[in-house]
Amino acid sequence: MSTLNNLKKRVAVCVTGQIRDYSDECIERLNDVLPFDTYYGVCTNIKNNNLKNINNIIELFQPNPEYHPYLVDEKYVPNCPTFKRYREHKIWKKEGLYDASNKQYLEVLNHFNLIQKIHSKYDTIIRCRFDVFLSNNIDFIKFINHTIETDQTIGISNLNKFTDENRPLTIGSFRNDINNDVYLYNHLIFHKRNNIADVPKLIKEKRLLPAEYGYYQAFAEKNGKGFINIQGGMVIARHKFGNRHL
Repeated sequence: MSTLNNLKKRVAVCVTGQIRDYSDECIERLNDVLPFDTYYGVCTNIKNNNLKNINNIIELFQPNPEYHPYLVDEKYVPNCPTFKRYREHKIWKKEGLYDASNKQYLEVLNHFNLIQKIHSKYDTIIRCRFDVFLSNNIDFIKFINHTIETDQTIGISNLNKFTDENRPLTIGSFRNDINNDVYLYNHLIFHKRNNIADVPKLIKEKRLLPAEYGYYQAFAEKNGKGFINIQGGMVIARHKFGNRHL
């Protein structure tokens, strides 16, 4: 097990997504809980709030979607009831979902692009969103060490908006309609740098999938070592603090 000082030589935190209300509070907590070199990928061509922090900001460009990730060729469709329900029904029936889900593979590309812009000395990467507020009562360092020792990816989310960041950690997914073999929680991800897929190639071939499915393809599938999903230990900021702009 590596000490914190040794980990600081090889671990980087990469923050991507959209800068929203309370992102400054989220970043302050993130820096406290995970005190590593942290880089902020800001897409200059999408709407973002301003950040108080101006250090280690790396400008990114988010391209327009080249295809709809729920409408990939049938041979790339995962064996997952939820994916198929979205593909066949939900994106067509729920107002605004078709357009919103059309961009869900681009967040995977943004994380990939940010990693390409940081020093190669970082062999272990932590991905976080701008709107994730972490618990300060959890030892997240153990997940870094697990990833280093096993080469497994770890994905953490809190899918229950009625709980806060102090929700206890539980391993596994709890929905029977999701294929847990291809679905990686993505609010906080710990992964090895050498376990990254060729994301631009997946996009060129129009087979990078949206959201959790795409994160699995990009940051957990390559080395065949598997991954672990965990729920708890965080909250999406708007669920904790509310909305500033109503």
